[in-house]
Amino acid sequence: MNAERNPPNVQVRFERALVTGASGCIGRCIVKRLVSEGCHVNALDLDEAGLRELVSENPPETVGTFRGSLEDADVLQRASERVGAVFHAAAKVHVIPRSTLEEEEFFRINVAGTENLLSHCTGPDLRAFVFFSTIALYGAGDGSPLDENTPSHPENAYAKSKLEAEERVRAFFVN
Repeated sequence: MNAERNPPNVQVRFERALVTGASGCIGRCIVKRLVSEGCHVNALDLDEAGLRELVSENPPETVGTFRGSLEDADVLQRASERVGAVFHAAAKVHVIPRSTLEEEEFFRINVAGTENLLSHCTGPDLRAFVFFSTIALYGAGDGSPLDENTPSHPENAYAKSKLEAEERVRAFFVN
C-alpha cells in the first residue's frame, strides 16, 4: 500500500451536517451514514415524500427536513445554520435535453444552485464541504483507466454543468 496515495484514515466528526439531494440515491446513503455516526442531519430536497421517508427510516429527532430548491435563499439559510459539514449531492441529472431551455436548466440548477448554496456556507461552524461530481466529466473515453491527471472532456450539458460547478466550489474555497 502506497502511503502517499493512501493518506491515513482521518475522521472528522460533526454534530450537524447538511445533505442536499437528501432523498436521492446518494443522499439517502449519506444521511444514513451520518446518523449512524451520531450526527444530526439537515436534509434538503424537493421531494416531500422522500423527506418523510428519511424521517421515518431514521431514529427520532436525527433528521430535520427542509423542502426546497437550491434557488431558495430562505430555505438554504435555514438549512445551513450551525452545520459543521455540507454534503452537496443535489443536481439535475440523467435527462437528455430536447431544447436550449432544457440545457440551460442544468446550468441554472447545477452551477447557479451550487453558487447559491456556497453563499450560505459562511458560518463559523463549517469545517467541510463535499461536492459530488460525476465521472461524466471525462466523456466516453477510450477505456483507459482514469486518475487525478486525466483531463476532463465533458460531452453534454449535464457533464459541462457539473464541471463548471466543481470549478466554482474550488474557487470559493481557494479565495
